Amino acid sequence: HVFEVSVHNIRKYYVYGGGEIGGQRTYNWETFRQQLGLQGGDVWTGNISTEIKPNWSNIWKTWSNPFLIHELVKYYEATGHQPSLELAKELRDHAFYQSFPLNPGQVPINTFTHMFEVTAEMNAYSRLALALGDADMMERVRVRYEALRGAGFNATGWVPEFIHQNSDVGEVNNTAELVETALNFAEWGWTEYYQDVERFTRGHVLPSQLLDTSFVVPNSNPANDGQRNIQQRVYGAFGFPAPYGHVATRNPSATGGYHVDITAGAVATLAVIKDAIHRLNNGVHEINLLFDFSDSLIDIASPYPAGDRLTVTTKVAGDVRLRIPTWADRAAIAASLTQQGLQFAIGSDHVIISQPQVGTSFYVAMPLATVRTTDVVNGRSITIDWRGDSVIAMSGMNTPLPFFAAPSASAPGPSPQTSAAPVVNAGPDQTVMLGTTVSLAGTATDDGLPTTPGNLSINWTKLTGPGTATFANATALATTVQFSAPGQYVLRLRAFDGQLAGVDDVLITVEDPVQPVTVAFQDGVFPTLQYKGTRDTTISSTSPVTNLGGATNLNTDGNPDLAALMAWDVSAIPSGSTIVSASIELFITDPSKHSYELYALQRAWEELAATWQQFAPGQSWANQGANGAADSGSAVLGQLALPKLGFQQIALNQAGLDLVQAWIDEPNGNRGLILKDYQSADDGTQFGSRETPTASQRPKLVITYRPGNGGSGEGEPEDPPPPLPPVN
Repeated sequence: HVFEVSVHNIRKYYVYGGGEIGGQRTYNWETFRQQLGLQGGDVWTGNISTEIKPNWSNIWKTWSNPFLIHELVKYYEATGHQPSLELAKELRDHAFYQSFPLNPGQVPINTFTHMFEVTAEMNAYSRLALALGDADMMERVRVRYEALRGAGFNATGWVPEFIHQNSDVGEVNNTAELVETALNFAEWGWTEYYQDVERFTRGHVLPSQLLDTSFVVPNSNPANDGQRNIQQRVYGAFGFPAPYGHVATRNPSATGGYHVDITAGAVATLAVIKDAIHRLNNGVHEINLLFDFSDSLIDIASPYPAGDRLTVTTKVAGDVRLRIPTWADRAAIAASLTQQGLQFAIGSDHVIISQPQVGTSFYVAMPLATVRTTDVVNGRSITIDWRGDSVIAMSGMNTPLPFFAAPSASAPGPSPQTSAAPVVNAGPDQTVMLGTTVSLAGTATDDGLPTTPGNLSINWTKLTGPGTATFANATALATTVQFSAPGQYVLRLRAFDGQLAGVDDVLITVEDPVQPVTVAFQDGVFPTLQYKGTRDTTISSTSPVTNLGGATNLNTDGNPDLAALMAWDVSAIPSGSTIVSASIELFITDPSKHSYELYALQRAWEELAATWQQFAPGQSWANQGANGAADSGSAVLGQLALPKLGFQQIALNQAGLDLVQAWIDEPNGNRGLILKDYQSADDGTQFGSRETPTASQRPKLVITYRPGNGGSGEGEPEDPPPPLPPVN
C-alpha cells in the first residue's frame, strides 16, 4: 500500500506537477517536495544542516530516475501493478533516449564519471525493456554495454569507481549492475551474454568478497561500538577492489573500505545469478550457468574448479538444454553423450539432451580449457590465466591482498586431464523371467593413459530397480546377475583407468509369471459404480477458516496460496501385492502456465473439516497450509505439468510408487496427497472434484499391481482374489 501510494504521488506531483495524471508533464521534484512537505537533499556531507536543500528543482535525475525505474519494474513483475509500469515509462521518456543512442560512436563515454550510475542505468532500462518487450530500448542499452567493453570494464567484469581518473579503485556494485544487465540480455534471447555473467561472477564478483580477515588487527581500545569486532563484522563483505586484489596499487583513492550498501547490492546480485542457473521453461530444463546447483527439480555438479565434466540428475521429466561456453570442446561433448546412449542435438550455443531418465545421472564432457590473456588497465598490462571462465592466476601488481596466485613464467598448458575416458559397452538390453540367471557381457577399451592397457578397474552396480541385483562377480566384464523382484532395472558398468572413468548402462526388464492387474479408483465409476472412497478438498490462504470439502472444483495456486488435498481408499487391492505403476487423472477446467507438484500428506485430515489452519476439528497443521515437516513430505512424487483444458495425467515417480506401496502394506497409513506450489506459481489451475456432477471428470487414481498371495508366507499360498474390473 505504501509503495503504491508513493507511485501515485510521484506521478501526480513530480511527473505531472500536481495536474491530471496523463496530462502535461513537468518533471519537477520541487513540486513534489512542496506538496508533501519534505526535506532532504542529494549529497552526503555528514552534517544534516548542510545536506538539506531548500529547493529540489535540480535534484540529480541520473540518480533518481533509473533507481526508481528498477524498483518500479520489479514491483510490477511481482504484483502486476500497472501504475508502477506507467511511472517507469514516464521516467524513461524524460532521460533515456538522449542518453542511449543507437549509434555506438555517439555513446558519450567521455562524459561519464561515477560508473555506478552508468551501469545501474543499463540494468534498470534493460529490465524495463524486457517488461515492455521493447526491442528498440534493449538494443540501445546493448549499444552502450558493448561500447563500454574494454573502455569501461575489463575481461573479468571489473569496472572502475570513477572512469577517466587512471585509478585501479573499482566498486563491486558496478560489476553487479553489469552482470544483471547481461542477464537481462540473455533473458531477452541474446543467450551469448550468459558467458559474460559466468565470467564476471567467477572472475571478479566472487573473488572480491572478503573471506580472509586475518590481516585485520583488533582495536584493543575501541572509542565506540563501531570499532569493536571489526574482523568479524567485515567477514564476507564487498567493497572497492582493483581487478587483481582488495587493495588498488594505481592511484588509490582508498586502501580498502567495505560498505553496507555495496555488500547488500553484491549479495542481491548473487541471488539473481543463483536464480538464473537453472530454469524449467515449458517442460525444458534450461542450464544457463555452470555452477553447482540443487533443488526439487534438478541436481547439477559443476566441472569447476578443475574437473572435466558437468553432471546432471533431473528430478522432473523433461529435455535438458545446456549452454555451451565458447571454449568448450563440442566433439568431446558429443562423444560423451553418445557413449551414454543419450539422444541429443547440438545447436549454435547449446546442446539439447532429449528426455534423460529421471533420477539417473548423466554427464557432459567439459574439460576446462586453459588460456593466457593480457589485459591493459590504466596503462598497465595484467596477465590473466583462465581455466574455462574462471581465473586461476593474475598479475598481482604488488597489491598486499591479491585475489589470485601469480602467473608462472610460461603460459598454462592444456588441462591436466590428458587421458581419454575408457569406452564402455554394457551389452544389449534384455527381457527375462523372474528367477532367471542373467548373463552380462560387457566390454571396455582404453587409450592406455595413465595406466597400461588391461589395467582397468571394473565395477557393475545396480542404478535403479525395485529389488536387489546380486552379481556373481561385480568386478568382471563378463558375469551373471539375479534379481529379487520383477520390474525394470538399470545396471551400470564402470571402467576406471586411474584418472577418468567411462560408464554405460543396460536395461534389464524382469517379468513375473503373475500378470499385472490394472485398476482405477474414481467415485461412482471405478472399481464399481458404488465406489465412494475418494476424499478431496481445497485449502485456501484467503479463506483460512473455511472448509471447501463440498465444492465441485479443486484449486491450487501460489498467488494467493491454495492447495488441493486428495485421497483414495485402495483397500480393494489385495495385501501382499506389488505396485508396478500409478497415475492420477484430473479434468482441468482452468489451465495454467505453471506446473504443480504432488507431495505425501502425513496428517489424518478430514474432508469436511480441513482448512488452511487445521486438518481436523481442533487440530492445527504444524504450519498453515499443510506446509510443516509434520504435515507433508518434502519429496516430489509427481508433477501436474503446465495443465491444459481437459483430461491430464500425473505419472507418479518412484517415490510416489513407494508411497502407494506403503498404502497397500499398511492401509491405516493412507493420508493421501497434496498438490501445491506456494513458492513460484502465480497462475492457478482448477479441476473437477469428487462432487462434480459428471462422474468421468472426478479425480481418478489408476494403479497397476502384481497380486501377491496375501498370506503369512508359510505353507501353501492362498488362491489369488479375482481380478478387479479393468480400466476402460
